[in-house]
Amino acid sequence: MADDQVNVEPMLVTKRQVSVVTAIIRERMRQDALKSRGKFKYTCADSQMLSSEKFLVLSEEVGEVARAILNLQDSSTDYGADLGKVRVELIQVAAVSVAWIEFIDSILYPEPVAEMKA
Repeated sequence: MADDQVNVEPMLVTKRQVSVVTAIIRERMRQDALKSRGKFKYTCADSQMLSSEKFLVLSEEVGEVARAILNLQDSSTDYGADLGKVRVELIQVAAVSVAWIEFIDSILYPEPVAEMKA
């Protein structure tokens, strides 16, 4: 096994992948915290939101990725702080998607799925 991989049976996961997924989980937790503080009423994990509303939330986040990419075109390189903004927005897209999947899974799989052990 390479130094940049972690053994998660039955697959190998790179440390970079673990870092990205951790960022997505943190963003997902941040969404729930913002909801708890009253910033918004629901997340895409909540049954009170219609699928059309969840799609609008996801689309808005994708639009922010597009805006960040357009800002990259104004700079001389695709690297640096502007690329970091693209990453932040992509993490938010992924976290919104995870929330929606949580809702779907609560219907498809009412019993909690067993946790993976690292």
